[in-house]
Amino acid sequence: TPLSAQLASLEMIRERLQDGTALYRVVGPDLRPDRFLEHDDRFDQLFTTALLEGRPHVVHINHLIGFSPRIVHVARKSGAAVVLSLHDFYMACPRIHLKKTSGELCQGPDFGRECAASCFAQSSSAITAIWLLRAIYFTRALELSQAVIAYSEYVASFFRKIRPAGKPIHVVQNAVPSEFSREQSDFPKPRQEELSIAYCGTVTQHKGPHIILDALRLAWLKSARVLLIGHAPERSYVKELRNRAALMPTLDLTFYGRYERHELRHLLWGVDCVVVPSLVPEAGPIVPREALACGITVIASRIGALPEVITEGENGYTFDPGNLGQLSAIFRRLAGDPALLARLRT
Repeated sequence: TPLSAQLASLEMIRERLQDGTALYRVVGPDLRPDRFLEHDDRFDQLFTTALLEGRPHVVHINHLIGFSPRIVHVARKSGAAVVLSLHDFYMACPRIHLKKTSGELCQGPDFGRECAASCFAQSSSAITAIWLLRAIYFTRALELSQAVIAYSEYVASFFRKIRPAGKPIHVVQNAVPSEFSREQSDFPKPRQEELSIAYCGTVTQHKGPHIILDALRLAWLKSARVLLIGHAPERSYVKELRNRAALMPTLDLTFYGRYERHELRHLLWGVDCVVVPSLVPEAGPIVPREALACGITVIASRIGALPEVITEGENGYTFDPGNLGQLSAIFRRLAGDPALLARLRT
């Protein structure tokens, strides 16, 4: 289907929630990140219609992926105050995670030059101009928003270099529902023989669950159990994980699959530690906060916002994801010292 026909298919659906609140949904095709302006006219028209009908005092924009970056300006023009949330790095990085196609971490778009050179290289001489234009558009969106919220100091620090001076970015950490909390008496006693490890989230390469298996292979524990909780979209990666686990006869690897948030507290029962081995900078990690609220020790990559959640040696540990020896040493220490696990839970 020609792109023009796909974009023309964008439409708005009006609905009502049970309490009478109006709900507007814009539906249409998935759009490539290098075509971020090609659907703007149609989307801006639909968004303007929703504003005119709803007359909101405040427009809270949680994400701009797949949307027109001009909607900040459109909302301001309607008279609404605009609050923009930074859940990740999309406002600077079209690939969201500040990770190049080569696998290297990126320091930033450099006004589009780095995007053109590293991730979207094409034969067209105009490609750099496209990403320069993107950088201008999204910087302008940051400038026009009356309030900008980041969910970690790490993300706030990154975007303070982009948002004009004198316009603050407010740090509001992600909260965890009260049902995650456990009383100390609820904690199962640490086992003497087997170290039980959980990973929670999408089971994919850049999230690093293979790092757990590689570190365990290096640790040579008597017995270990790894529970991978979350959707695994890539069959080849699942096969790779199973092959790595097969090399360790003392390891019990289990895939749980998708889960609902309210199930996590029960899934983590009996787990000694949750490992968050991300290979890309996390922006406002929720999983480690949920695990800590459940009284589970957290071991996390020392990158992005993850170290903000950990008080080293008090509720968990951090490690360099490029150094398997560090994570392996943590596993050996926890497996050999049940009293330490008990103390970390207090």
